[in-house]
Amino acid sequence: MSLRRRHLLSYFFTYFMALVTWCFPVDQGIRAEDRTRALSANTMSLRAGLTSPAIPLSIDSSAADGSTTNALNYEQNITGRLGLGLDYDWLGFFITVVDVANDVDTTIYGETEYVDFQLHSYMGRVGFDFYYQDFTGYYLSNTQEITGGACCLLRPDLRSRYLGANFFYLSNPDHLSLVAAGNLTAIQVKGGGSWIYSLGFSRQEISSDAVVAPAGYETEYGRLGNIKKGAISTSTLGAGYGYNFVLGGPWILHASIVVGVGPQKQNFETQDYGPTNKWSVASKATGRFTLGWSGERSFLAAQVVADSTLLTIESQTLDFTSIYSFLSGGIRFDL
Repeated sequence: MSLRRRHLLSYFFTYFMALVTWCFPVDQGIRAEDRTRALSANTMSLRAGLTSPAIPLSIDSSAADGSTTNALNYEQNITGRLGLGLDYDWLGFFITVVDVANDVDTTIYGETEYVDFQLHSYMGRVGFDFYYQDFTGYYLSNTQEITGGACCLLRPDLRSRYLGANFFYLSNPDHLSLVAAGNLTAIQVKGGGSWIYSLGFSRQEISSDAVVAPAGYETEYGRLGNIKKGAISTSTLGAGYGYNFVLGGPWILHASIVVGVGPQKQNFETQDYGPTNKWSVASKATGRFTLGWSGERSFLAAQVVADSTLLTIESQTLDFTSIYSFLSGGIRFDL
């Protein structure tokens, strides 16, 4: 199964779990103060885990005669990385620090260099996530479909960067704890859900020495395939829903989806079409999935966060999705 198919499956599962939450109405007989048990305000959590960040790029074909129907699917050669994090009270961060596994055959899939950092804060009714990712080095995962050649066409010059910030506001924080679902510094003992309202900002950048499309295929992929350097900045207002399922004991399953709409500034330099400098209306979706075990002095968590922004120019779309998945565990201690 390709990386892209695995990513799509993770999106589907996250969105499906969010939809399922509407089938589980909140039990009004449970007192709000019984749902979440906060840990001491002077508790610090130290975590370590395996991370797999990614920004796959997909560009639709623009061939009017249908001669080229396959999208360009660029992916990075990344397996596992070791990350370290620290959480104290309402603030936490996680950063990738070292390789822990060899990447898949670099002679076939090339090498990817990247920087990955996240900062988050959850305080009852409000939350904040900040992400920064910088990737250089891609391969065309569907090379045979596009060019007929053997896998894989390497693009060591192709670079993408993502800077994103999301602010969240919960309508019912007594029923849904982002603290318990986000960094597991609280323990939710009864299941519950809440509407989530958001203010989001993202900036995606892409650049290459040539153009994004493979040599000889620039016209089949239109203006987007002809990009040499560009950036999109998107601001959105959105709403969604989240639910924490308590599975028994200290286990928790969280699923949420937030969809927003807002203005998008597009700036691109192309090889044959000239510059693009325009405003548009765009959509953005943020999905989060967590399966966690939280005890008094230790915790384990498997988490996936996907932040997707669509760029549309002349009926073409560029799917620019930041994915952050990690498996981590940690310990807590009092200061």
